[in-house]
Amino acid sequence: MVYLPKFAALKSKYNNKYLRYVNEKSSPVRTFLQYSGDEILTPFTKFEFEKAHSDPSSYHIKCCYNNKYLVSASSSDHHYIVAGADQKQEDKSKWTCTLFRPTYDNYHQSFRFSHVYLGSHVVLWRFHAPYGECLRAQSSYHTKDHPCDLNMVINMESLIALPKFLAFTGDNGLYLREIKRGSNNVPYLQFGSSSVDDSTIRMDPNVVALRNLGNGNFVKRYSSGNDQNFLFAERNEIDAFAHLRMTELVRSREIFDVAFHLSDAKIHNQSVVALATKSATNGTGKPTNVKLNIPYTNTSYCTWTSIISTKQVEVKTVIKSEVPLIVDGKIFSTASDYFGEYKWGETISESENTNGITHEATVPPMSNIIGTLYATKGSFDIPFSYKQSDILFAGNNNNPVEFSLDDGVYHGTNYYNFQYDIKIVPISTSI
Repeated sequence: MVYLPKFAALKSKYNNKYLRYVNEKSSPVRTFLQYSGDEILTPFTKFEFEKAHSDPSSYHIKCCYNNKYLVSASSSDHHYIVAGADQKQEDKSKWTCTLFRPTYDNYHQSFRFSHVYLGSHVVLWRFHAPYGECLRAQSSYHTKDHPCDLNMVINMESLIALPKFLAFTGDNGLYLREIKRGSNNVPYLQFGSSSVDDSTIRMDPNVVALRNLGNGNFVKRYSSGNDQNFLFAERNEIDAFAHLRMTELVRSREIFDVAFHLSDAKIHNQSVVALATKSATNGTGKPTNVKLNIPYTNTSYCTWTSIISTKQVEVKTVIKSEVPLIVDGKIFSTASDYFGEYKWGETISESENTNGITHEATVPPMSNIIGTLYATKGSFDIPFSYKQSDILFAGNNNNPVEFSLDDGVYHGTNYYNFQYDIKIVPISTSI
């Protein structure tokens, strides 16, 4: 049985490109999966591997960008594999099956993935444009020179995209800074500053460990003789001395120009719930007309977060964004806006007391009328692009530094499809 990490990127042994979700609007293979990625830390190259319940040797593979599972493209063309399934499917007799079985090739130190329904390996499709390099389930045509079915699985659980402007604090509580030593003013890095505004600090979850790719060791604060508090790649494991605390060198941040990609949205966890119940009684011997009003509290939840980039909640952040909602079972970007301070990744709830709809009914003698308001509660995920403007602590004359990013994910939950149920029940009499 093969073990796979929870989050990983797949890199082809054939062309050394990463498998990615094609998101360019002008591309004829938009929404396809293609071995054409040059960078690993993007929202389009990150995949989640979920072990199957019915077959422990198989996995479901989910694209983290649109939160959908890899599956055959359509009932008429099973062979192209896309990130298009909202739900997992473990029935191996259906073309919508989302199971893939990995095997490890010791010689190449790489993995092959077999599509369980088709019984074929998924490969980099050597074909002319635009479908060349797309992911396709095909009888393996692996050769020594053309390993199109082999993937390097790169664990992304321990990889994070650091913010662009950072300070690091060592185990002595001091910030990492640059100093010059000797007659030649050789630059060194030293944990020797007590202020985040120190201009000598290199501006390149809050605690990380950094590995030196030259010798494979983790860096730590090092002191010996006259050499005090320097950076030294000496630890072969992550211990307390290799812990570095990150501090973003950002005074304030603004998130704006949020563009939701509604075509890549996913609705999930839908359930019918009873929001409110109200009753009235006709204890007379004659029919009575009753107006029954059922007030309720309408609550929605929203979260803005990112798949790849790291944003520390300590940075004062203002966001301006529309607030999407599910309406009639579909997601709409509404006219409602959120504009204000926001802690990145925090869930905001908003509740509104509603008077409800008045229902008129004739209640028979000695009967109760019971009204119940039902609604569908659903959650959804939408990828979004956005702009980020940062004001730094030091330097740049307080001019904002602006970035355009594509790794946003909006999580929302709200009620919709409201329905009233009215019942007439005779009054129970006791003797």
